[in-house]
Amino acid sequence: MRLVAYDLRICGSDMHGYLSGGVGGRPVVEPLVMGHESAGEVIAVGEYVKTHKIGDRVAGAFFHYF
Repeated sequence: MRLVAYDLRICGSDMHGYLSGGVGGRPVVEPLVMGHESAGEVIAVGEYVKTHKIGDRVAGAFFHYF
């Protein structure tokens, strides 16, 4: 599945990491690009994708702390 992201935002864990220097017991190591919650649209699907179609609006979270 291929997506186009329309928006990417920071969330509470990003702010906590920025203000306290860590998230979930893991230190923030720079450089770090904050923001992992996104919204977008499906622009292509593979032959095995049965749950989404082109034009579907989707949201996701991408975690880069681990």
